Amino acid sequence: MQPPISPSDLATLIDETDVAARRLHRKLALPSADLDDLRQELLIDVICRLPSFDKRRGSIGAFAGLVLRNHCSRIAIRHHRQRQVQGGTMLSLDAPIARSVE
Repeated sequence: MQPPISPSDLATLIDETDVAARRLHRKLALPSADLDDLRQELLIDVICRLPSFDKRRGSIGAFAGLVLRNHCSRIAIRHHRQRQVQGGTMLSLDAPIARSVE
């Protein structure tokens, strides 16, 4: 069984996750409401992968950075595929439909 994570390690994970979420949020030009969801998804992934962390091989920050980079890549690929299906644009319920009367 894995020993419990220390408060300082948890703070490191949260900080690394926050930075990665903000960077990805900005690069994908997502709505502001998606930032918290993105942050939670990334943090859950890092926490789920903690059993594979070996502190003899590196710091918890480096481990989190690697996990976050890989997960951000998967999210970005998924996001770009969804945009391609939608014709390259982001759909919004607030945007008017072309050639329609509201």
